[in-house]
Amino acid sequence: MSPYRTSGTTVVIFSGGRTSAYMLHQVLDNDDDLCDLVVTVAKTGKEHPPCSSSSENMPISTGP
Repeated sequence: MSPYRTSGTTVVIFSGGRTSAYMLHQVLDNDDDLCDLVVTVAKTGKEHPPCSSSSENMPISTGP
């Protein structure tokens, strides 16, 4: 079983950096049911410029 498989409501904080991008990617790839996944974007001020600009263009959803 993958450590990135979630169960129940799960919050992933995405900062735009490599580590949080990797974690989010793994969660998305390893979970079949993403209806309880909440992804938030947190600016840390230490984002890699290309990652920072891509996180600004992410689609935003307020729920189902």
